[in-house]
Amino acid sequence: MSSDHSNESGNNSWTPLFDRFNQTIRAEADTLFKHIADSQTNLINEREGLRKEIELLRKEKDEMTQLLKKYDKIVTLNIGGQLFSTTIETLTNEECLFTKMFSGRFDLRDHQGATFIDRDPTHFRYMLLCKKKLDEAIIRVNHNKIIV
Repeated sequence: MSSDHSNESGNNSWTPLFDRFNQTIRAEADTLFKHIADSQTNLINEREGLRKEIELLRKEKDEMTQLLKKYDKIVTLNIGGQLFSTTIETLTNEECLFTKMFSGRFDLRDHQGATFIDRDPTHFRYMLLCKKKLDEAIIRVNHNKIIV
């Protein structure tokens, strides 16, 4: 019996050590689980932030695409020997001769790619500025100068 008694007392001497080890492991596991939960929350928040950023970038891309479509069809006009570049949209923003000229039914470009109009270019740039719908600006023509 003495050997059983010493065996029991030997097992009992290990119990506090195993209990401490068990507590340490549980504390470490709890800490790890908390870190994992915090990391998961951070990842979810970051993913949501990235989704919002992607949506903003898509919206910005769509806006830029629409803006660039305006410049998709740039036309060069040769007005009495002076070249002017503008968009077809600017020239056709209201019903006029340009609407018919640039409807797509006719190719009026010369060998250099410009559309020739046999007129004096002196005042054409003023007309072009007016066609660009400068609604908020006051344009004064003073000795061939534009003050906007």
